[in-house]
Amino acid sequence: NALEHAANAGRWDLVALLDPDTPLPSSHAIAAHPEPGADTPAHLLDALRFGHWAVVSSFTERARTWPVAELAALYMELSEPEHVAARQWLLEHGLGAEAELDDGARLFDALVERLPESMEAQRQVLDAGASAAGAGLYARALAKLVDAPQAVSFALDLLARGADAFGADATRRTPLHHAACAVLTPVLQALLARGADPNVRDRNGATPLHIAMNAERTAALPLVRALIAHGADPESPAANGETPLGLALARGDGALEQWLRWSVWPLPRRSLRAGDLPLAASTGDAEAVSKLLELGFPIDTRDERGASALLRACGAGHLETAQRLLQAKADAALAAESGATSLSAAVSARRTEVVKLLLENGAKADQRLPGSATALMVAAALGFPEIVEVLLDRGANPALTDEHGHTALHAAARFCFDSRDSLRCRRLLDALLRACDKDPARVDARDAQGATPLLLLLGAQAKPDAVADGTHLAALLPSLLDAGANPDHADARGVGALHACAMHALFAPARTLLARGANREATDTFGRTPSDVARLLGLVDLAMELAPRAMPSVSRVLRQPAPSAE
Repeated sequence: NALEHAANAGRWDLVALLDPDTPLPSSHAIAAHPEPGADTPAHLLDALRFGHWAVVSSFTERARTWPVAELAALYMELSEPEHVAARQWLLEHGLGAEAELDDGARLFDALVERLPESMEAQRQVLDAGASAAGAGLYARALAKLVDAPQAVSFALDLLARGADAFGADATRRTPLHHAACAVLTPVLQALLARGADPNVRDRNGATPLHIAMNAERTAALPLVRALIAHGADPESPAANGETPLGLALARGDGALEQWLRWSVWPLPRRSLRAGDLPLAASTGDAEAVSKLLELGFPIDTRDERGASALLRACGAGHLETAQRLLQAKADAALAAESGATSLSAAVSARRTEVVKLLLENGAKADQRLPGSATALMVAAALGFPEIVEVLLDRGANPALTDEHGHTALHAAARFCFDSRDSLRCRRLLDALLRACDKDPARVDARDAQGATPLLLLLGAQAKPDAVADGTHLAALLPSLLDAGANPDHADARGVGALHACAMHALFAPARTLLARGANREATDTFGRTPSDVARLLGLVDLAMELAPRAMPSVSRVLRQPAPSAE
């Protein structure tokens, strides 16, 4: 064993160290009882310092009779890193971990003043059972460790063992102030994670952010980022009026200035969180969005209404912010609780450039919305012809229907009935009719109630007292008729185009339909002709125009096949 190896080698000092009860040769045994006057703490200190373990072993019983303060003083004298074994001997022979010096100070507390050289000595005391607690003690310790590169693990160890993470020292600087340096960056992050106040002030009014500005640029940047992320105020003035942002401007450091300047989306004066990403995006602050992403917040974080940052940016029309989010791989397909997507939000807000951006970056033009609607239907219903054209150019399918059987052309026709902008409506209808390739099956597509776009254009499903502009609708009507719309089609109630004209006093559209050969004798499910409907509503003049004729009209005659030569 180790003891036998030491004896065979003649290392009686090691034998005494390993087992003080082992008999020593006569030449060494004399040391077992120190000569009178040679049994003082000073003699023991010399023996411990120089590793004379045979001499040290002679103090085994004597040391236990000395006051604990004497042993603590010896420990202080042996606080240099190389005296590990000497300190351990004291801890095993009468020195308690919570021992006090003559002045009443705890051994652990007194060792703080000798940092960083006393780090190992403090570790040994901690391992022996000393407490790292004490008001302001941790701040004093960190103040001694700011220039010690090897101090991070020790500082974190103290924190883990219960050191006071918040108490200030005599200058009112907290541990967070002292940790705002390049060497102790991990300690600063650990303190912030424990809830340390990033806006606490020392006696000069300086916050940890002020202190961080004293570091070199490469070292200051991670400190500033960590403090800002936990709610530090970059415009908080010290006693001399200086702010961290002002210090960055004075340094001419663009990177630090960028992190300290939040001009569009203001910092919330609390720790930043993932939910701030949609908030910043809604204001169009592309820089704030980039910084929040750099802090590691998930790009597809949703707000309380289920909207992502991309959806908020697109709905508000912030093109640059949307670009940055898409470049960072934001998911354009995510829908909010309402079912809205980034594309539908941009369409609803009439943000044509944002719509183009989304489609160019993989957004699906025909992604279904609540009720099975599409972005094309939304654009048509809102009367945005320029967006309808963009969607159609990017492959949107005009033949798709929603849960009520409505196509985009149905939606456009309903908008045109309510609108008075003839040029806008004409452009809207023309774009959709071109996409239908004048296919009567598409132009006359029927919804769940049997209504076609032509019927919706004339207000067949609107209340009879709905206000409509006959001149405006008469200008739009030929577009559908020329594309192949059937003027005689009726919905499930039997209401046809002429019935709709009678319901809303649409003289000009009625004349256009009659000129195109619409059947004035058609009846609804109640057996009423368009003339009957007009008469019931008191529209006598229109009733007379819509009344069935005894003789067929010229147009009907012209449409009849020519008689056979036979």
